[in-house]
Amino acid sequence: MNISITGATGCLGQPLLDILQLSGYQVKALLLPQDRLPVRFINKFQVINGDINSTDTLESFCHNSDIIFHLAGKVHYVPKSKFDELDFFRINVDGTQKLISSAKKNKVKRIVFFSTVGVYGKNFNFHGNEDSACRPITSYAKSKLLAENLILKSSKNGGPEGVVLRFPVVYGPLDRGNVAKMIETVHKKIFFYFGDGNYKRSMISSKNAAEAAIKAAFEPKAANETFLVTDGQDYTLTEFANAICEALDTNWRPFHIPLAFARLAGIIGDGIERIVPFSFPLNSNRVSKLSGSLTFSCEKAKKKINYQPIESLREGIKREVEWLKLEKRWK
Repeated sequence: MNISITGATGCLGQPLLDILQLSGYQVKALLLPQDRLPVRFINKFQVINGDINSTDTLESFCHNSDIIFHLAGKVHYVPKSKFDELDFFRINVDGTQKLISSAKKNKVKRIVFFSTVGVYGKNFNFHGNEDSACRPITSYAKSKLLAENLILKSSKNGGPEGVVLRFPVVYGPLDRGNVAKMIETVHKKIFFYFGDGNYKRSMISSKNAAEAAIKAAFEPKAANETFLVTDGQDYTLTEFANAICEALDTNWRPFHIPLAFARLAGIIGDGIERIVPFSFPLNSNRVSKLSGSLTFSCEKAKKKINYQPIESLREGIKREVEWLKLEKRWK
């Protein structure tokens, strides 16, 4: 079995490589020219250097491949210009279309595509499943949904089968997103939250995401299906913050701001935004986002591809904290 993977060097890619390294498969990794595999993977995998939009690169990448894990793409980023917005579609949509075309030509059997719950366009007070309506708001989420549609229609046009995995917030080593920022603020003892902290969020550790991807790649019933994948349980903000504090080995705990006070501050922020030409740090939308639940069902993945999480919240957060200590040179 020959496996190829785009986006192999990131937070989601490296745990997948760890599993594939133990599997005995022949593995190819597509890397941008400036990227390098970690030392533990050197000489273990074939490296193809190039861009997802390069037809020649994709021909080499897809040649003799059975399954492709497609993780590469332009991720969360606030576009500063029309060019920045178009870049999401050039990389995430056009690049995916070119990958599918090369995969079809090379008779690849299946592509597993890593997507996001951002396609639903919801930030709070929402519980979603695979049948929930998708109304993406950001350029990132819109481009991901378009790429999903290409993946799921691939086999109808003689291309490989497609599987779409939608992930919520991911945590683990190499995370550059909100969890890493939260850990930093807890480390500095400046993190706080609104209300009692009992609102819930769905999340997933990078190891659990890799486990789901392997299941999706080899389960026949996964063909041309979409799956929401989480840790299999939801966490209150208090539970998540406590896991971070334990991993940091601190007795300090984040302080609370009464929700009524936060809402009042949000209303004041709304008023300021009506008279100034920039976004205020705190407004009603941000208060709602930071004090509302956002959860997703993982039942379809559990039942149809027999996905079971292999890592607990505390284990995953501990791994991320250990990585951040090395990255930030924390004592």
